[in-house]
Parts: sequence; C-alpha cells; structure tokens
Amino acid sequence: MTYEWKLNSIEETHAHAIKCANAVRQSLASRQFERIIITLDGDLGAGKTEWVRGFMSGLGPGREADVSSPTYSIVQVYDGEPNVRHLDLYRLIGWDDLEGIGYRDIFYAPGVTLVEWMSNIEEAAPEERIEVFIQVISESERKISVTPHSEVLTAWAHAVWT
Repeated sequence: MTYEWKLNSIEETHAHAIKCANAVRQSLASRQFERIIITLDGDLGAGKTEWVRGFMSGLGPGREADVSSPTYSIVQVYDGEPNVRHLDLYRLIGWDDLEGIGYRDIFYAPGVTLVEWMSNIEEAAPEERIEVFIQVISESERKISVTPHSEVLTAWAHAVWT
C-alpha cells in the first residue's frame, strides 16, 4: 500500500518528516525494530534533503542543524540517539561504487539509514525499507508518496499514517 499527501510548503514537508521521525524514534526505543532504512527519490531539487532536515528535527532539538546534502561526501553520519546515516547515491553508478563505500555495514547498522537516490542502484535496495518519493507539482507544492516494503513495515506504516 502507498500513502500519498500533497504538501504546499517546506514547513509542511518538515511536519510530514517529523511525524515519521517521531514514529521511528519510538519504534527503535521500544525495540520494535533494530534498524529502519528509508529511501528517498524524486527529481533533482524536489526536496529530499529538506525532508531529511525535517526528519532529523523530529529526532530531537538541534539535530537538523548539521544536515546538508551528502552529494560529494556520499555519506554523512549524525551521532545521537538514534544514530543516523545519510547517504546520497546520485554520483554512484553500480555495485562497485556501493562496495567501495562499505554499504552493507552502513545500511544494516542499528539505527536509521536515510538513502537519497536509491533508484540509481535500484537492484541494491534493501527488501525491508520505507520508500519515500517526492514529486514536484509546482514551485511550492509537492506530492509525497510513502511505500513500505515488508509486512512488518506495512503494519507499522498503517499505524503511523491512518
């Protein structure tokens, strides 16, 4: 099942991501999950990094301050509770590039992994993940689609979004 919203501002995008972050934080704290992987895709400039900024602010005050697009660094790690790894695969083109950054250790570590541009190496997408797609409707309007990939995450998403 896919959940969809139309959002009319960066503030609404942040609010959407904050709601997701609150649910993720609670699920990790209660040990419902050891890790959660969220992939983000959409056009260049659609707001993936803004969504990440909102998500980080939902994890705790000031956590969004260090968020920037990791396009050139490829991986950013945000220490705290929970630990968050933020990847941008825009410049990667295949398995060799993924192996070069040690993606298995990054993806499957405890905490949260946020992956922008997973569609660039779609065959490497983890089976159990939450997929966020951001579509530009207009300069200020976005359509956000969230698709859980696994039975457990589908039940979790249903509890969060309905």
